[in-house]
This record gives sequence, structure tokens and C-alpha cells, in this order.
Amino acid sequence: MLEEHYTEPFDLSSLARELHLSKHHVSHLFRSETGGSITEYVIDAFLLAGFEM
Repeated sequence: MLEEHYTEPFDLSSLARELHLSKHHVSHLFRSETGGSITEYVIDAFLLAGFEM
């Protein structure tokens, strides 16, 4: 989901609402699965896409 929309403005509240979870819970689950924050992930995806151009 994030890979497809990383160029769009990010809103944790919208993501949490779509997943039917609290913002805190989404952040916690993401960090426990990836080892980083959602913001770090989006920034990394944006930078990686720039390097691939």
C-alpha cells in the first residue's frame, strides 16, 4: 500500500482510519514489523525512487 502511494502527502490519521486502528497502534505495528517508523519508510522509498530514475 505505501509503495504505491509514497509520492502522495502522508497522513497517519487517514491510514489508521482505513485500517480501522488507532494511530498509535498503526505506528507500533509498523515499527515492530520493519524496525523503523512509517515516516522513515516513506522517505527511504522516495529517495530510492529518485536514485532509480
